[in-house]
Amino acid sequence: MRLRQAAAARARLDLDDTDAWRLLDGRYEGLPGWTVDRYGPAVLLQSFADGGAAEEELAGLLEELRPAAVWLKERGHPDRERRSGRLIAGSHSPPRGDDPLAGRPGRLVVREAGLLFGVDLAHGQNTGLFLDARPARRLVRSLSDGRRVLNLFSYTSAFGVAAAAGGARSVTNVDQVAGALERGRANFALNGVPADPRTHLRSEVFEFLRRAAKRGEVWDGIVVDPPPFRMRSGRGRKRGWDPERDLERLLERCLDRLAPDGWLLAISAARGRERFEDRLPAGDRELVERGADFPGPVEQGMRGWLVRG
Repeated sequence: MRLRQAAAARARLDLDDTDAWRLLDGRYEGLPGWTVDRYGPAVLLQSFADGGAAEEELAGLLEELRPAAVWLKERGHPDRERRSGRLIAGSHSPPRGDDPLAGRPGRLVVREAGLLFGVDLAHGQNTGLFLDARPARRLVRSLSDGRRVLNLFSYTSAFGVAAAAGGARSVTNVDQVAGALERGRANFALNGVPADPRTHLRSEVFEFLRRAAKRGEVWDGIVVDPPPFRMRSGRGRKRGWDPERDLERLLERCLDRLAPDGWLLAISAARGRERFEDRLPAGDRELVERGADFPGPVEQGMRGWLVRG
């Protein structure tokens, strides 16, 4: 019943050539502690309840989702293996043969506005494609024709793929995590996007921007999507990423590297005093709305702000 009601609320979604979206957000749609996401032929259930999924609620969801392949992550379970994704109903459909990471357990290839993205339902906390950023990727695609685009904290380079599909003259994806860059290269390969040695760069973001400033390098479009939480680099307690300490400095460095007629898309899921909104320059900026598949207050989820140079 809950899923049918949620589906009716999503009737106005623009899902042309798209098979990945949020089916239900339980915080706002009558099933607290659950999210339900469609990824191509599969569905990912996530339970955030302490101690693991409530069996009665899980059984009800499985009944509504039959006969889809269903994966479950119990994010509040004390057993780490239960917090990772596992197949609990149906059978797994292997991804396309041209996916460089096709052999990974729980690997799928999904489609968004005609673009292909690899997702991992059994690997790590996140699948590799943030569904709430779909409108932001559409925006980047529309703004990138003929532009040099820089994608910072690039993760799996989904914004980079969108920029390339929009006709970007060049795309540079920067992340410090080697595994994220591997997944980014796979997404470029899935879409037949050519890459050179500077397309995917492993670097700490501030160090990359420091070197770019020294060279006098600027970009026509910059996407910056840092983690909303602290991340330590392993090279000392003062190193790494801290949103409270580093957000304002990061935005200043990005604006310094922006061409006069360029744009900056700043994205954050951080809350409270760490919000991007409080650190962005006043002037020509606009909020990028989430899709209708992500209900609830704006401040409770991903926010994107487009700043024009």
